[in-house]
Amino acid sequence: MKERSLLYFITAVLVSVIFLISLLIRTQLWFNAFASNQADMQAMPQTLKLLLPLMLIWVGWYFNNRHFLLASTILMTVLFMFHLNHGIIVTDTLFIPIDHAPAIRTTYVISFVLILASVGLGYYSHFLLGCCKDHECCQECECEETKEK
Repeated sequence: MKERSLLYFITAVLVSVIFLISLLIRTQLWFNAFASNQADMQAMPQTLKLLLPLMLIWVGWYFNNRHFLLASTILMTVLFMFHLNHGIIVTDTLFIPIDHAPAIRTTYVISFVLILASVGLGYYSHFLLGCCKDHECCQECECEETKEK
């Protein structure tokens, strides 16, 4: 059996969790007002925008290809930058009905943290996979320069 990177797998699971949460919030009552395509303020990125990075990262994990990981991470970075534009949800400048405010703000913060974590882990995993392939070193990815010290 082919060995695959555990950090790569954790990154793929994080992207999958973001995708599943975006599917789950579609069932909520406040979805049409604060998370749909027509809303100015979105608490969570749209499900279809998360589908391409999700497919790329799982295909890349299966074939142990770091370029798929980089492509998926770049797409998640773009989604993260667009998600930052909706940060007004967390502040008190946007009127949100009191009965839906905790759910909307919690969804925004959870998606913010998960996207940031998947982007960070994605770039770090890509770096580690590149270190192992470039230097042909051990499984712990310690380069020859660090072994000599």
